[in-house]
Amino acid sequence: MNLFRRVLGYLRPYLWLEAGAFLAMLVAQAAMYVTPILTMNIVDNVVGRRDVRLLALSTGGMIVAIVIVQVFRGVTQYLTSLVTQRVLVDMRRDLFDRSLRTRYALTLTRQTGDVVSRLVNDLSMVAGLVGQTLIDVSTNILTVIGGIAVMVYLNWRLAGASLTVLPLVVLTFALFQRRYYVVGMKLQRTTGLVSAYATSALQGQREIKTFGNERLETENLLRRMTLFLKASMERAWVTALSGGIIQIVCGMGQVIVFMYGGYQAIMGRATLGQIIAFTNYLGFLYGPAQQLTVINLSIKSTMAAAQRAFEVMDLPAEDDSGRRALSHSVSEVNFEDVWFGYSEDKPVLKGCALRARKGEMVALVGASGSGKTTLISLLPRLYDPWRGRVTLDGVDVRDFSLASLRSRLGVVSQDIFLFDASLIENVRYGRPTASPDDVRRACAAAHLDEIAAELPHGYDEVLGERALRLSAGQRQRISLARVVLRDPEVIILDEATSALDSESETTIRETMIPLVSRRVLIVIAHRLSTVNQADRIYVLDEGAIIASGPHSDLLESCSQYRRLYQEQFIAGK
Repeated sequence: MNLFRRVLGYLRPYLWLEAGAFLAMLVAQAAMYVTPILTMNIVDNVVGRRDVRLLALSTGGMIVAIVIVQVFRGVTQYLTSLVTQRVLVDMRRDLFDRSLRTRYALTLTRQTGDVVSRLVNDLSMVAGLVGQTLIDVSTNILTVIGGIAVMVYLNWRLAGASLTVLPLVVLTFALFQRRYYVVGMKLQRTTGLVSAYATSALQGQREIKTFGNERLETENLLRRMTLFLKASMERAWVTALSGGIIQIVCGMGQVIVFMYGGYQAIMGRATLGQIIAFTNYLGFLYGPAQQLTVINLSIKSTMAAAQRAFEVMDLPAEDDSGRRALSHSVSEVNFEDVWFGYSEDKPVLKGCALRARKGEMVALVGASGSGKTTLISLLPRLYDPWRGRVTLDGVDVRDFSLASLRSRLGVVSQDIFLFDASLIENVRYGRPTASPDDVRRACAAAHLDEIAAELPHGYDEVLGERALRLSAGQRQRISLARVVLRDPEVIILDEATSALDSESETTIRETMIPLVSRRVLIVIAHRLSTVNQADRIYVLDEGAIIASGPHSDLLESCSQYRRLYQEQFIAGK
C-alpha cells in the first residue's frame, strides 16, 4: 500500500487533468448505456406499433449516443496520455538525478544497463499505471456497477440470475493475486539482466573483436534471453489461465441469462426487447470483469516495476551536509593522518599525510595498487576517510557543499570519458558558460588544433560514444583542455599524460606552467620522468606514505623509489 501511495504521489500535480479525464469518461459511459435501452424500445414498441416516427427518434438517439461516446473517449485518451507522459518525465528525472547523486561507492556495484532498464522500461509501466490504468480501472468498475443498476431496473429477477457467477470471478482474482506479482517481478528482473549484459557487451566491442569472442558473447546474451523468454511465457500462461477461467465463468452466466430469460419470456414475465437489452448489458458486466483480470496482472507487474525503480531512488545519496562556500583562492591542501578502506576489515590507506601548496608541483608515485588514486579520490569526496581529514586552507572538505568544493577542482584521470557530442562541446563541458575566446585558448593550450584538423568537421565533429575512434593520447588532450577551461584552484593529474609521447608531454607541460604557477598541482604518475621536476614527491607503498622529498633526495634515501627509478631507467635503455 505504501508503494502504491508513493506512486500516486506523482499524480498530485496533475490531478486536475486526471479529473478532467474522469469526467469525460463518465459522460462516455452514460451515453453508452443509452443504446441497449433504445434497442429494447425499437423491439418492444416500434416494431409492434409500426411507429416510423418513434423509429427515427430511436435510431437518431443511437447515432447521437455513439458520437458522444467516441468524442468523450477521445478526450479521455488524450488527457490520460498527457498525464502519463508528464508523470513519466517527473519520475525519470528523479531516478536519473538520484543515480547521479548516489554515493560513489554504490554506483560501482550497479550495472549501467540495469539502471537504464529501470529508467526506461520500468518507469514507462509505472507512469502508465498513474495515467491510464487508474482510468481503465474506474471505467470498468463503473461499467459493471452501471450495468447492474440498469439490469435491476429492467428486470430484477433476470438481473439476479445473471449475477450468480460474480462470486466466482472475484474468487479467481483472489487466487491469482500473488502469482501476478511474482511473475511480474521476474519478468522485470530478467529484462534488466538482458539490458545490462547487452549494454556491457556493446561498450566492450573492441575487446570482444580483439579476442574473437563474438560467438561467446552472443551465447551469453542468449542464455539471459532464455531466462527472459521463460519469464514472459510464465506470465502468458498465468494470463491465459486466469483469463480462460473467467471467460468460462462469464459464459456460464450468459447461458443462465438465456435459459432463465427464455423461461421468463415464455411465462410472460419478460419481453423480447428486455432479453436483447440484457444480452447487451451482459457485455457491460462480463467484458469489464475479463478486462479487470488483465488490468490486475498489469497492476501487479507495475508494482514490481515500481519497486525496482524505487530501489534506485532510495539508494543513499552523497553526504552534502556542508554549508560553507569555497569562494576564496586555495593556498594549501592537506591530508592529515588519513585512513580509508573499501571494506571495514581491510584499510587501503594507512595514516597518510600529505601537503601541497599553491605554486608547487606535488607528485604521488608507487607501484600499481599502492593507493595513489584512492588517496586523491578523497579530495573531491568521492569517498570520505574513516579517520583523519582532508583540508583546504585548514577547513575540512566535508564542511564545504559538494557543488562549491567540486567547482574548484580540476581532475584529469587516466580513464578518460568523452561524451557523444562534438569536440568543442566536450571541451566546453569543463565550463559550460565559458566564452568562445576562453574555449579557443583552452584548446590551444592542449594542442587540439592538430586533432581538429584531422577531423572532417573540425571542432564540430561528433566524436561518437566514448570517442573510441580517437587515440588515448588525443582523448587525454581533450580532457586536459577541459581542465584548462575550468581554471580550477586545485589541479589533479592522475596519469594525465601517460598516453602522450615524450615530445607532446613536454609541450603540454610547458603550456600549462602559467596555469600551474598560481594553482595547487597534484600529479600521480608511474613514469618518473613525468615528476622528477616536482617540488615534492610522496612515495606510497601498500597504502602508506613511506618517504617524501625532491627527486634527488629520494634517490639517495628511499630504496623503494630508487628501485622504481632503476627499473624504468633500465627499461628505457
